[in-house]
Amino acid sequence: MYADALENVTVRRASDGRQVWSRKIGDDIAWRPAVTADTPFVGGDVMRAVNLKTGKDRWVLEPQGRRGFNTPVIIDGILYASDYGRGVWAVGPKTGKKIWLCEDLGGGRYAPETFVRVGDHLYGASGPYNDGGIYAMERKTGKVRWLYNDNKSNMEQWNIAAAGKRLLLSHGDEIYGLTAL
Repeated sequence: MYADALENVTVRRASDGRQVWSRKIGDDIAWRPAVTADTPFVGGDVMRAVNLKTGKDRWVLEPQGRRGFNTPVIIDGILYASDYGRGVWAVGPKTGKKIWLCEDLGGGRYAPETFVRVGDHLYGASGPYNDGGIYAMERKTGKVRWLYNDNKSNMEQWNIAAAGKRLLLSHGDEIYGLTAL
């Protein structure tokens, strides 16, 4: 499965590369989709769960007056995605129902775009913005516990990886290690 710059989503059979289906989604789908066993999730103007076999929508989540969605990720059976309005969503992947929406990222800070989980907390890394960073959030409620920002104005992407109770962060040329909550 892949998305292209013409706003199409295409699924090909892995065994021979033949196209199964292709569909114009009509959203800004430049982001990478998340995929479970039989359902891809595509961000854009709305969040879509698509039937992998048919290409038809299983569900569509509107951003409730906010701007569209960034790249989704599935962690332990929950779909997480940030939106362009600087919020983070937790969504039930089978139903498309919002579990929580965190709008309290600290006064206009950019929302995380990638996520990892350690214990009961979700950690998110923002994009290449000076006022983003690494967020620690309660996984069940979305409450922000802390934000780490190195205050370097380098416009580089924040990256995060987890190993046990340790977080490895990078921002431009800098690498940091933090202990997870």
